Amino acid sequence: MSFLPQIDTKLNVWTLAAVLTALYGLYGIVRGWWQASLGKRRRLVKAYRRMAPYVRHDYVKELFGEPAWAHKQNVQKYSAGEQDETALQDVELTVRTWPLGTLGYLVTWSNEHDEVLMHSLTTCSRLFRPRVPVGRQRITLGRTRLAALPGPSADGPGPWSALGARRFSYAERHYFGNLGGYLD
Repeated sequence: MSFLPQIDTKLNVWTLAAVLTALYGLYGIVRGWWQASLGKRRRLVKAYRRMAPYVRHDYVKELFGEPAWAHKQNVQKYSAGEQDETALQDVELTVRTWPLGTLGYLVTWSNEHDEVLMHSLTTCSRLFRPRVPVGRQRITLGRTRLAALPGPSADGPGPWSALGARRFSYAERHYFGNLGGYLD
């Protein structure tokens, strides 16, 4: 007398096909959700960390795709004049904007040689709060306040921030060694 239950070992092909189809569909749903939310956020942060001043616009286009908007803008740039005097000169920059879905925006300012002089990342979502290095510390976009950054110092390498009643600003300075003739 055996107390083991009877197990039917016949393979039901239709049940197996239904289970495999359901697993494949579930995998597609999870993969789509990952690429649209957490995976996209991770990919954008990795791409942003690869950017630096004076990279070519083609490199940024390779990282983020085609920009949605581009226009020319005239700005005044400080330039070293004779006898260490600073003078303002008019320069035309190309401003390009990439919408990053519902997460935020990336904006770059390029000169006539298509070199990115400045770039900006704006967050619009609570899910997109990347940590970026600012000087010697790391800040979290969308959380760290501008007042928490170190104040301006004339002798230090930066970063510099200013906070007023209606205006705020932030700037960094990077030294690139002899890559482009001691660019600063």
